Amino acid sequence: MNWKMPLLAVAGAAIAAVAQAQTAFAPAAVVNDDPITYYEIEQRARLLALGANTPAGPELHSAALEQLIDDRLRMQAAEQAQVAASPGAISAAADELAGRQGISRDQFIEQIARGGVTEDTLIDLLRPQVAWRQLINGRFASRATPGDAEIDQEVLLASAGRTQSFRLSEIAIPAPEGRESQAEAIAQRVARELAAGASFASLAQRYSRSPSASNGGDVGWIPESRLPPDLAQAIGALQPGQVTQPIKVPGGVSFFKLENQRSEAPPWAQPAAVSMVRIALPLSENASAEEIAEAREQASELAGGTRSCTGLPDLGDALSEQVTTRPLTELPTNVQAAVQLLLPNQASRPVRSAGSMDVFVMCERSGGADAEARQQLSEQIRNTRLSRFSQGFLQELRRDAVIERR
Repeated sequence: MNWKMPLLAVAGAAIAAVAQAQTAFAPAAVVNDDPITYYEIEQRARLLALGANTPAGPELHSAALEQLIDDRLRMQAAEQAQVAASPGAISAAADELAGRQGISRDQFIEQIARGGVTEDTLIDLLRPQVAWRQLINGRFASRATPGDAEIDQEVLLASAGRTQSFRLSEIAIPAPEGRESQAEAIAQRVARELAAGASFASLAQRYSRSPSASNGGDVGWIPESRLPPDLAQAIGALQPGQVTQPIKVPGGVSFFKLENQRSEAPPWAQPAAVSMVRIALPLSENASAEEIAEAREQASELAGGTRSCTGLPDLGDALSEQVTTRPLTELPTNVQAAVQLLLPNQASRPVRSAGSMDVFVMCERSGGADAEARQQLSEQIRNTRLSRFSQGFLQELRRDAVIERR
């Protein structure tokens, strides 16, 4: 397949169209002196219509224009950074796109051709995506890659069986400065179409500006710990299949659909078992608030002075005992919460128990993830962060661009 040459028959049809309508290749918009023609908008709208299985009406033309503006900005930024999408990378992206439809690349090209979409239009869709991915990786990879301590924390949570993860899809609508009202209008339109039963995936392909749009908005499994607290709360209130109300996020408005959720530890996480020392400050059954506060302060001081299981400070009136190795999930819930992220020789925050104020010092723990699982987890965290950096950088480009719509 020659990815540089347009289909001759389509080219002939395009020339005939220009003869009939001289405005087909006139600029409908200009992005930093780079024109977008009516022909490009029509072609992109037809491609969106094929994905959404709907006619290419005015709303799809509007969505197509916004996508093309983003593509121009992506390509301009890539060219400025001297990043180019190779023919091989574009071909691989086409194979991936067709594979998601369960067909070959040639079959996919034939399919879109029947809908009036040229092969060049497909290339024009993929080239900015490939170049942008390379640019984002080069620009943000070092900041997106998690450190060992961050992976350790995720592994500890998983091995403790305390992780809550959501399978999410998103529709991300940018709201550049000065165009907030337009973003709000699009959000209202999306809300109406969702209420009328429209497919979330098709709406994501039409309106979303997130990299997940090409996948119908699917962003995969996201641990609750990696979501902003307000968003985690909103999603946690949903049942699978439900969609949030439009949520204002930095630089835009988003809808989130909860596809599925799980609270068990991932399959790669081995259940944790712990061995600890318990330091207990006695408390009477009817201890006053002042006595409880004093005991909590003393317990905090003991925790701060602890160096290891064998390096305990002067305990004074406190007592210590060895907690034999046992599964973390068998401990009381408040103790689990206090010790689930502890590494060996670390002390917990004070924990109120019946008759005492306790501090737990981790001696040994088992469970976690092997090297392969840690690498997969690192990639998941990295990809999530790169997606956020990508959205933020594109919003910056939009804000600084000179965009003229005609």
